[in-house]
Amino acid sequence: MDIGAHVDGYVTDTAVTICFNNEYRDLVNAAEQALKTAISAIRPETSTSTLGTLIEKTIKSRGFKPVSNLTGHQVGRYLIHAGTSLPNVAHVSFSKLRLGGIYAVEPFVTLPNAVGKVEDSEEFTIFRFLKQKSLKNPYAKKLLRYIEESFRTLPFAERWLKDIVPKEHYREAFQELLKTKAIMAYPVFIEVSRKPVAQAEHTVLIVEDGCVVLT
Repeated sequence: MDIGAHVDGYVTDTAVTICFNNEYRDLVNAAEQALKTAISAIRPETSTSTLGTLIEKTIKSRGFKPVSNLTGHQVGRYLIHAGTSLPNVAHVSFSKLRLGGIYAVEPFVTLPNAVGKVEDSEEFTIFRFLKQKSLKNPYAKKLLRYIEESFRTLPFAERWLKDIVPKEHYREAFQELLKTKAIMAYPVFIEVSRKPVAQAEHTVLIVEDGCVVLT
């Protein structure tokens, strides 16, 4: 369960994995421990490479594998993904966590025999405004105007658009927004080898002696 909240565009992002199968309980615990270890090590000027190495070592020490192509991220106003990425594996980078910066730290963990990467599925449930476009359909124009005014660049679910335009015109209007790239769709991710993935996430504020967990 990965959720966010904002006040006047100032965003926090957090996630927890809910496990209904005791076979995967250790997988969930590995994600939680990697998050806890990373947070305890964060200081101003900590490099993302140091953090990624620490997260990877923590996950592997518990017998699991990090997902290499999903990362944590810096958070900005009306921007969930802003600037600096926080990989969950060892890597070469000169990026550092800056004093006063806000970052979402989120290890993703899978089984040791998995590929350890995710790919896009054909399912889309979350969308985001991209830019104003010249649209032919008047209902598409109305829908896009509502999306921009209501969500700005923050993600939204399609069900939140209920009753903005007449039901019989909605589908055509929404499809035009996608086709013209006025909005974008976020695909649901699936692990390449179809293995289970656990995630844990907190948003932190970098302060002089470490970080403050905001979520």
